[in-house]
Amino acid sequence: MATISATILKADKRGNGTWNVKIRVWHNKKPAYIDTAHHLGIKQVTKKSKGSDTLIIKDNFILDSPLQIPVPFSERLACMEPIKTKTGIEIAIQKMLENMCKRMQSEGKGLRTGILTGYRIDGKVVQIAIGTSGATHSVSHLFKLFQLKIDQIRPALGIELFVLDAPKVDDVEVPQEEM
Repeated sequence: MATISATILKADKRGNGTWNVKIRVWHNKKPAYIDTAHHLGIKQVTKKSKGSDTLIIKDNFILDSPLQIPVPFSERLACMEPIKTKTGIEIAIQKMLENMCKRMQSEGKGLRTGILTGYRIDGKVVQIAIGTSGATHSVSHLFKLFQLKIDQIRPALGIELFVLDAPKVDDVEVPQEEM
């Protein structure tokens, strides 16, 4: 069973005197660390016993807030004018998929779960999700899956920001070439 906690590594002190808060995951008696967007200064930490490689966090904001693991594959598209049409939404999805799939391909990864979130100007959030049975970084394949669900998006007065997240990615299996 895995144990998760927020921690700071002494050795990771930055030039400006702060440390990055990390999510420590203990599994099979081995720690793994995941960076977060939070940084703390010397007044927000206390020293641990000698020989320890971590510091104790005393900042209540960090201790009380849920730490979120960053999504490794995410694309954002801010719009100059609010998008109200199906065609505009399709163009936004296409652009974000092209950028994301290019990066995934270079890293040998493929999307398994994709979530498109649209932030409307009236403050509401609209969202659709897709899933694949196998990892893929094919823009046309993923676009067709999103295209099936575009009618579920209600842009109302318009969407000003699109975010495409891939919370679940896997290695892409490269087919063997013929001999």
